[in-house]
This record gives sequence, structure tokens and C-alpha cells, in this order.
Amino acid sequence: MNLKSNTIREELKILGDALFSFFAIEIILGHENRVATPSECIVLSVIAVNRQSTNETHYPDRIDSDNEIDRADLMFSELVIQLDFYGVAAAINANAMLMLSRSELLLEKGITPLFSSNLRNLVFTNSEKQQEQRYSLDLTLQFNSHWLQSQDSAIQIRIDNFFNGDHL
Repeated sequence: MNLKSNTIREELKILGDALFSFFAIEIILGHENRVATPSECIVLSVIAVNRQSTNETHYPDRIDSDNEIDRADLMFSELVIQLDFYGVAAAINANAMLMLSRSELLLEKGITPLFSSNLRNLVFTNSEKQQEQRYSLDLTLQFNSHWLQSQDSAIQIRIDNFFNGDHL
């Protein structure tokens, strides 16, 4: 069985690339970095994946021998990502993100925002005991994960008559 799927990591990569194109500052995946936080950056942390409905299963109308995909299972979810904005322009960047979350510009980048929370001012104390600006918001995206798989199937079936008059 051949199995392919899209992942949350791929969705975060798309979002990170879009944010970099808008803000031109470093984008970091939360819970995975092992370095000190830069002075100007956005940290993305997945905080929830909420299912929206029952899975759907689709079968193609015809067999595509090149693709070998015979079945697609779709799971509709909301992906909740916390965005933390650090640096001198943290408030400006976070406020701009609020506006972006309600515009078509994210859709053009392949991201489907549903809604976002209000801004939170969460002052951050660094390792030198200095306070740094940090603004945070939660962005909820539509995330449709899919599992594409091939299945064993028969293209031609031969049925022999097992019972003939002698065995009755």
C-alpha cells in the first residue's frame, strides 16, 4: 500500500514563508528551536488541532496508473497557532497580522484563516533579566489533512461455475 499525506509541518512552512514575505524578519517554529530568541522575530507554536466534522472518503472515477492513488481520506480541522511577535516593532507587526488575518492576502499565499484572537501584551523577561516587548495572538486556520493511498484492486475478474450438475 502506497500512502501519502500532507502534514502540519508543511502548513507551518507555508505560513512561515508568507509571514517572512510580509514582515521580512526571522520566523521560528516554537518547541523545536534550540537557540536564543532573536531580538526581532515571530515564533509559531501549534496549540491545538480541532476536528470539524467526520472524515470523508473519495474514490477516483478512473484509475490513474501514474499516480497510483485509489482512495483519498479527508479530515477537516481547525489548526490553532500561537504567533509571538518579539522586538521593538512587535506591537506594529502583531497589529498588521490582525489585519492580514482578515484579508485576502493570506488566501493568495495558500492559507485559509478562519479567525484570530485579540492581541495580548506579554512582556518577556530574557536571560539577562531584561524585559523585551512581546505581543501574541492565536490564529485559527482551516487545515484539511488528507491521506492518499493506493489499494489492491482487480481490473478483471473471472468467475468459474463451481457448481455444475454433477455436484448437486
